[in-house]
Amino acid sequence: MNSTTKSFHSLVMSRDYSHTLKRCVFLALLLLLISPFSQAQLNLKVWTGQGAGGSGADFNNAGNWSTSGAPGSSDSCVILCSSSATITVSNNITVGALYCAVSGSDQVLRLDAGSNTLTVAGSLEGEALSGNANTQMQFSVGSSAGSAGSIVVQGNAYFGISGTQFTYTR
Repeated sequence: MNSTTKSFHSLVMSRDYSHTLKRCVFLALLLLLISPFSQAQLNLKVWTGQGAGGSGADFNNAGNWSTSGAPGSSDSCVILCSSSATITVSNNITVGALYCAVSGSDQVLRLDAGSNTLTVAGSLEGEALSGNANTQMQFSVGSSAGSAGSIVVQGNAYFGISGTQFTYTR
Protein backbone atom coordinates (compact mmCIF):
# COMPACT_ATOMS: atom_id res chain seq x y z
CA MET A 1 0.00 0.00 0.00
CA ASN A 2 1.50 3.37 -0.92
CA SER A 3 1.40 6.32 1.49
CA THR A 4 -1.57 8.03 -0.24
CA THR A 5 -3.65 4.86 -0.13
CA LYS A 6 -2.56 4.24 3.47
CA SER A 7 -3.55 7.80 4.52
CA PHE A 8 -6.90 7.52 2.75
CA HIS A 9 -7.50 4.11 4.36
CA SER A 10 -6.65 5.53 7.81
CA LEU A 11 -8.97 8.49 7.26
CA VAL A 12 -11.87 6.32 6.16
CA MET A 13 -11.39 3.81 8.96
CA SER A 14 -11.05 6.43 11.66
CA ARG A 15 -13.15 9.58 11.34
CA ASP A 16 -15.45 8.96 8.34
CA TYR A 17 -16.19 5.34 9.10
CA SER A 18 -17.01 6.19 12.71
CA HIS A 19 -19.33 8.99 11.58
CA THR A 20 -21.03 6.73 8.99
CA LEU A 21 -21.41 3.97 11.56
CA LYS A 22 -23.03 6.42 14.00
CA ARG A 23 -25.44 7.54 11.28
CA CYS A 24 -26.36 3.94 10.45
CA VAL A 25 -26.97 3.13 14.11
CA PHE A 26 -29.06 6.31 14.52
CA LEU A 27 -31.16 5.49 11.44
CA ALA A 28 -31.63 1.88 12.55
CA LEU A 29 -32.82 3.03 15.99
CA LEU A 30 -35.12 5.61 14.41
CA LEU A 31 -36.67 2.98 12.14
CA LEU A 32 -37.08 0.64 15.08
CA LEU A 33 -38.88 3.32 17.09
CA ILE A 34 -41.37 4.10 14.33
CA SER A 35 -41.96 0.52 13.20
CA PRO A 36 -45.16 -1.32 14.16
CA PHE A 37 -43.05 -3.83 16.07
CA SER A 38 -42.15 -1.19 18.64
CA GLN A 39 -45.76 -0.31 19.43
CA ALA A 40 -47.06 -1.62 22.70
CA GLN A 41 -49.07 -4.81 22.56
CA LEU A 42 -52.72 -4.48 23.51
CA ASN A 43 -54.08 -6.47 26.45
CA LEU A 44 -56.93 -8.85 25.64
CA LYS A 45 -60.32 -8.27 27.30
CA VAL A 46 -63.15 -10.74 26.59
CA TRP A 47 -66.80 -9.87 27.24
CA THR A 48 -68.45 -12.16 29.82
CA GLY A 49 -71.70 -10.23 30.31
CA GLN A 50 -75.10 -10.43 28.62
CA GLY A 51 -75.18 -12.59 25.51
CA ALA A 52 -72.01 -14.43 26.54
CA GLY A 53 -73.32 -16.27 29.58
CA GLY A 54 -73.41 -13.37 32.06
CA SER A 55 -76.13 -10.91 32.93
CA GLY A 56 -74.42 -7.50 32.94
CA ALA A 57 -75.00 -5.16 30.03
CA ASP A 58 -72.74 -2.19 30.90
CA PHE A 59 -69.70 -1.96 28.60
CA ASN A 60 -67.86 0.14 31.21
CA ASN A 61 -68.42 -2.30 34.10
CA ALA A 62 -65.24 -4.13 35.12
CA GLY A 63 -67.25 -7.22 36.16
CA ASN A 64 -68.39 -7.84 32.57
CA TRP A 65 -64.87 -8.50 31.29
CA SER A 66 -62.40 -11.34 31.63
CA THR A 67 -59.25 -10.13 32.81
CA SER A 68 -60.96 -8.12 35.45
CA GLY A 69 -61.16 -4.40 35.03
CA ALA A 70 -62.93 -1.96 32.78
CA PRO A 71 -61.40 -1.79 29.31
CA GLY A 72 -59.10 1.07 28.40
CA SER A 73 -56.96 2.45 25.61
CA SER A 74 -54.39 -0.33 26.00
CA ASP A 75 -57.00 -3.09 25.63
CA SER A 76 -58.19 -5.11 22.66
CA CYS A 77 -61.82 -5.96 23.44
CA VAL A 78 -63.64 -9.02 22.10
CA ILE A 79 -67.42 -9.44 22.37
CA LEU A 80 -68.72 -12.83 21.15
CA CYS A 81 -72.41 -13.43 21.78
CA SER A 82 -74.47 -16.51 21.07
CA SER A 83 -77.68 -15.00 22.40
CA SER A 84 -79.27 -11.59 21.97
CA ALA A 85 -77.84 -8.71 23.96
CA THR A 86 -77.90 -4.93 24.13
CA ILE A 87 -74.62 -3.70 25.55
CA THR A 88 -74.61 -0.05 26.61
CA VAL A 89 -71.75 2.39 27.03
CA SER A 90 -72.50 4.17 30.32
CA ASN A 91 -69.67 6.74 30.20
CA ASN A 92 -67.23 8.06 27.60
CA ILE A 93 -64.53 5.44 27.03
CA THR A 94 -61.56 4.74 24.77
CA VAL A 95 -60.41 1.23 23.91
CA GLY A 96 -57.44 0.09 21.83
CA ALA A 97 -59.41 -2.16 19.45
CA LEU A 98 -62.87 -3.76 19.36
CA TYR A 99 -64.21 -6.94 17.74
CA CYS A 100 -67.94 -7.76 18.05
CA ALA A 101 -69.67 -10.85 16.66
CA VAL A 102 -72.99 -12.61 17.08
CA SER A 103 -74.02 -16.11 16.10
CA GLY A 104 -77.23 -18.10 16.10
CA SER A 105 -80.58 -17.82 14.37
CA ASP A 106 -82.70 -14.79 15.29
CA GLN A 107 -79.99 -13.35 17.60
CA VAL A 108 -79.25 -9.59 17.74
CA LEU A 109 -76.15 -8.05 19.30
CA ARG A 110 -76.49 -4.31 19.74
CA LEU A 111 -73.64 -2.13 21.02
CA ASP A 112 -75.20 1.20 21.99
CA ALA A 113 -73.12 4.27 22.89
CA GLY A 114 -76.30 6.09 23.93
CA SER A 115 -75.41 9.72 24.64
CA ASN A 116 -71.76 8.83 25.33
CA THR A 117 -68.69 8.53 23.12
CA LEU A 118 -67.04 5.19 22.46
CA THR A 119 -63.62 5.81 20.89
CA VAL A 120 -61.78 2.93 19.26
CA ALA A 121 -58.13 3.93 18.85
CA GLY A 122 -57.37 1.02 16.51
CA SER A 123 -59.69 -1.12 14.43
CA LEU A 124 -63.39 -1.83 14.89
CA GLU A 125 -64.72 -5.11 13.50
CA GLY A 126 -68.28 -6.36 13.58
CA GLU A 127 -69.95 -9.39 12.06
CA ALA A 128 -72.74 -11.89 12.26
CA LEU A 129 -70.86 -15.20 12.22
CA SER A 130 -73.82 -17.49 11.64
CA GLY A 131 -77.58 -17.51 11.84
CA ASN A 132 -80.36 -16.50 9.50
CA ALA A 133 -81.80 -13.33 7.95
CA ASN A 134 -82.84 -12.16 11.42
CA THR A 135 -79.34 -12.43 12.93
CA GLN A 136 -77.94 -8.91 13.35
CA MET A 137 -74.86 -7.08 14.60
CA GLN A 138 -75.87 -3.48 15.38
CA PHE A 139 -73.80 -0.43 16.34
CA SER A 140 -75.98 2.32 17.73
CA VAL A 141 -75.76 5.80 19.27
CA GLY A 142 -79.09 5.97 21.07
CA SER A 143 -82.59 5.13 20.01
CA SER A 144 -84.13 8.59 20.00
CA ALA A 145 -83.81 11.27 17.34
CA GLY A 146 -81.09 13.76 18.22
CA SER A 147 -79.08 11.36 20.38
CA ALA A 148 -75.77 13.04 21.13
CA GLY A 149 -73.62 9.90 21.34
CA SER A 150 -70.92 8.79 18.95
CA ILE A 151 -68.70 5.89 18.00
CA VAL A 152 -65.34 7.22 16.85
CA VAL A 153 -63.00 4.87 15.00
CA GLN A 154 -59.46 6.17 14.67
CA GLY A 155 -58.25 3.09 12.77
CA ASN A 156 -59.99 0.91 10.20
CA ALA A 157 -63.53 -0.43 10.40
CA TYR A 158 -64.42 -3.87 9.02
CA PHE A 159 -67.92 -5.32 8.77
CA GLY A 160 -68.45 -8.88 7.60
CA ILE A 161 -71.92 -10.08 6.86
CA SER A 162 -71.46 -13.67 5.64
CA GLY A 163 -75.03 -13.95 4.35
CA THR A 164 -76.58 -12.49 7.50
CA GLN A 165 -77.74 -8.97 8.26
CA PHE A 166 -75.56 -6.12 9.46
CA THR A 167 -77.13 -2.82 10.46
CA TYR A 168 -75.80 0.53 11.57
CA THR A 169 -78.47 2.48 13.39
CA ARG A 170 -78.63 6.05 14.57
